[in-house]
Amino acid sequence: MYLSSKRRNQLFREGGMYHVFWDKGFSGFAKPHSQAFHQYTVVESGRISQLHDGEIGSQFKGNVFFSPKDCEHSLFVYNDDTVYYTVSFSDEILNAAMEAVPGIPDGFFAKSSLFPMAEADHNTLIKLLGILMEKPEHAQPGVFNDWCHICAATVVMMLRAIGDARRSGQRDISENGTMDAVLRYIDQHYCEDFKIDDLIRISALRKSTFYAYFQSATGTTPKQYITEKRMREALRLIKDTDMPYSRIAEDVGYNDFSTFFRNFCRMTSRSPSEYRAQMEEEKKGL
Repeated sequence: MYLSSKRRNQLFREGGMYHVFWDKGFSGFAKPHSQAFHQYTVVESGRISQLHDGEIGSQFKGNVFFSPKDCEHSLFVYNDDTVYYTVSFSDEILNAAMEAVPGIPDGFFAKSSLFPMAEADHNTLIKLLGILMEKPEHAQPGVFNDWCHICAATVVMMLRAIGDARRSGQRDISENGTMDAVLRYIDQHYCEDFKIDDLIRISALRKSTFYAYFQSATGTTPKQYITEKRMREALRLIKDTDMPYSRIAEDVGYNDFSTFFRNFCRMTSRSPSEYRAQMEEEKKGL
């Protein structure tokens, strides 16, 4: 199925109850958007960066991202071998799921959530979504059929994963004990010239332990995490300003423009000028 906000909004306006999207082979940025339906995303392999409520979180295998109605969010898919599902669903599906998950507190659906899911639950969810892809959208107003029940079952698993994480005190997948200070340092100093050894000193861990903890907390290596952080900021500057590309490269931490250009092309599958042209065309279409 094609992940079109226009198509999905029309589907739900006409009484549809769910839409399932599966993707592999895409890398790049999805512009900020909101919609009149609920949505969650689960990654089968690879990584996605989710921007929501003014925060950026890295989503990888075993994480679930939930976005309620009318909540603006966007995402960035880093590599074209990333595989993920996006499930959009109506209030009817949500209400059916909530019957199986009693005790959901007020305000549970007021904001987006990005939380881990147990491996066994993640594997079960992927299997259910594979079955649901046989009927990837519902377009029968007022008819809650067997496919709707399967979709509701996947939403139950999503709700339980978020509830379990909140009860255990996990606020966000990026927080993982001793990695907090390291990730904060990267967020504050990504545009500066520092070495991985500086991060190891901040963590006060042995080198091998540091790499293991970092991988567990972020799903990637320190070098890749820093590169992705710099590229996200470069995307924002290219989209929102008319700064020259050489200045953007310097502002996000690259003294060598060729390295910036190479990383940008590798992660977005387009050059900085091509990306800016694409953003300008999208603005004209609004």
